[in-house]
Amino acid sequence: MEKWILVVRVNCSDRLREDEFNDWYSNVHVPDLLEIPGFVSAIRYVNPDLSAWESGKYVTIYNIETDNIQNVSDAMAIAFPKWNEQGRLKSDLLILVSMIFYKQIVAK
Repeated sequence: MEKWILVVRVNCSDRLREDEFNDWYSNVHVPDLLEIPGFVSAIRYVNPDLSAWESGKYVTIYNIETDNIQNVSDAMAIAFPKWNEQGRLKSDLLILVSMIFYKQIVAK
């Protein structure tokens, strides 16, 4: 089984609603993603530097274990529209800066 991380950098569109954004992200969004097969864990970070906007004020690192990362990516692509229809995405607050998968390098 291969080990991967997904690094997601985001901003909140409304600084007056950052508490609401963080509550949703930690208590709704992260648990939703962890329901997708392959996702193992997640940890969130914040860069308190106000100049961090361009690189993303918030970063989440998801640990993934899978034999096929494309299946994980496909499951995400299916889940996101469903979550949006269900009102589980805070699309009015979420600004995606970047989302990148990295595969763990295993020494031979």
